[in-house]
Amino acid sequence: MISPKVRDLFSFLGSVVLIIIGIILIQLETPFETISAIEISGLLFLFIGFTGIGGFIYRIIKQNWARYSANPPTVKPHQQIDSAGTINGPTDIPPKICPVCDEKYPESTIHTVCIMCGTPLNSKA
Repeated sequence: MISPKVRDLFSFLGSVVLIIIGIILIQLETPFETISAIEISGLLFLFIGFTGIGGFIYRIIKQNWARYSANPPTVKPHQQIDSAGTINGPTDIPPKICPVCDEKYPESTIHTVCIMCGTPLNSKA
């Protein structure tokens, strides 16, 4: 069984060869003033070659899109992504804890005061 990368390589090279043949056929001199069958076949070769390259590009985009969407990076609100796609920032922020009654709130809470006793929340572990 041939590997997908080798198959894609031969598909791309075959398309390039078809485009080159099409350009050569279109450039051939014919004794007729109207468009000849050789020029039409050259256009057909060009069309098939460019369609093959378009299919190659589509497969590459589809494979990368599937790989990315299958396991997207999870970025928390306190993290940032740099230009290389690396996630920067702490991986975990400790939960907010009430200093009086030790009630814990998740990091994404919108509360700034404890629901139980009304004390301002801090962010310590």
